[in-house]
Amino acid sequence: MATITINDIPMLGDYTHDTDIDFLKIVHGADADICVHLSQAEALGIVREHHAQMMFKAVGNASEIERDTWPVQLQAAVAITAKIATDGQQAMAMAMLVEGETLEIWAAKVLAKNAAMQQLIGVAQGIKRRAEKAIESAPDSATIDTALAQAKQEAMAAMQQFVQ
Repeated sequence: MATITINDIPMLGDYTHDTDIDFLKIVHGADADICVHLSQAEALGIVREHHAQMMFKAVGNASEIERDTWPVQLQAAVAITAKIATDGQQAMAMAMLVEGETLEIWAAKVLAKNAAMQQLIGVAQGIKRRAEKAIESAPDSATIDTALAQAKQEAMAAMQQFVQ
C-alpha cells in the first residue's frame, strides 16, 4: 500500500499514477472521503495553476525582472503627475520616452496600466477565491466538477472583458 501526502496530511490507500491522463486514480479499497479529498486537492491545483497562467498572460508574459520595475515606474509616474518627481525619477522616465511622448503622457500611461492591472488582479483573485471555497466545501466529485466549470466560465468571460 502506497502513502500519498497532500498538504502534509498522509492519505492512506492503494493508488497508481496514470500519467496519460495526469491525475491520481484510486484503484480500490479507498473510502469516499479520501476520494473527495484527492479530487479537491487536484481541483485546487488546477484552479491555482490556471490563475497563475491567466495572470502571466494578462501581463503580456512579462519577465519577473520587468515586473520588478513596475513599482518604481509607478512611483515615478505618481511623482511626475504631482510635480514632485526627483531628478532620478525624471531621468528614468525621460530615458523611457518614445518619439512624441512627454513625461506627462508617459506618466498617464503608467497610471492607466496600473489601474487596469488592479482591476484585473481583483477579478482574477475573486474567481480563484470563489472556486477554492466551492471546491473546499464540495461534498462530492460532481460538485467539484461544477465548481471547476464555473471558474472556467468566469475566467473566460473576464478575459473577454479585458481583451475588448
